[in-house]
Amino acid sequence: MTQIFDPKKVKQQAERAQRLRGDFFLHTHAAATIQERLLDIKRDFERPLLLSAYQPDDLKHMEWKQVYDDILGLEEARYDLIISLMHLHKINDVPGAMVQIRRALKPDGAFLFAIPGANTMQDFKTLFMQAETESTGGAAARFHPMIGLQQMAGLMQRAGFALPVVDEETLTLSYSSALSLLRDIRSMGEGHALYGYRPRPIARKVMRMLESPIDCPLQIIYGIGWSPHSSQQKPLQRGSGKTSLTDVLS
Repeated sequence: MTQIFDPKKVKQQAERAQRLRGDFFLHTHAAATIQERLLDIKRDFERPLLLSAYQPDDLKHMEWKQVYDDILGLEEARYDLIISLMHLHKINDVPGAMVQIRRALKPDGAFLFAIPGANTMQDFKTLFMQAETESTGGAAARFHPMIGLQQMAGLMQRAGFALPVVDEETLTLSYSSALSLLRDIRSMGEGHALYGYRPRPIARKVMRMLESPIDCPLQIIYGIGWSPHSSQQKPLQRGSGKTSLTDVLS
C-alpha cells in the first residue's frame, strides 16, 4: 500500500484546530445535511458511531471516535449506524477502512459519509500553481489528491455495501483573498499532511499574487450504504425485464 498521508501530521493538525477552537464550518454543514438524511430513514438507531476529527452539535448524541490511521479498531458487528464525517479523504487505505466499517456494522446497519470531493478548490489550485510557477519556476506538491464521485461509488461496491447511493453538493464561497481561504483551511485542520514531504515556504511574491478576491467551489460527496442482510431489496437479474424499452419510448 502506498503511504500518501502521514497520520501523525493529520492528528497534529486536527488537535491543533480543536485546541485553537477552529471554525469547522464544512464539518458543521455536512453534519446538518447528514442529519436531515437520517430523518428520512424510518428507523431508530440504538448504537450509532461518529468517525471524525470534530463532533458537531447535530451529532452530539452519537458515540464519537477520532481516528487518524488506517486501522480503525472497531469491534465487529457492534453498531447499527456509522457516520464518517470528513474523515476518509485523509486515509491511505480507503477501501480497507470501508471494509472495517462494514464489518463493524450489524446486519442491515447503515453507513453514511461526507468527504470533500476531487472538484474542491479547482480554481484556487490552478491560481496557486500558476502563481508559484511564475514566481519560482516550479510548483510544489501542496495539495492532497482527492477522490471523485464515481470513485467513491466504486469503493462502496468494492467494500461490500448493499444498495449504495452516492451524490454530491457544491458550495461556492467568496473570499476577499486567497490567503483568507488558506487560513480557513488551516483552521479546520485540513492543512498539508503528505507523507515524507515538507513543503517549502511560500515565496513573498506568491503571497502578494494571492491577495486578490476569489470564488471557491467546495464539492462535498455524500454516500449511504448498508451492511448486507437477507431482508434487503435485491436488484433484478439481467434479462428478467418483461417490458421492452422500445415499447416504452414509443
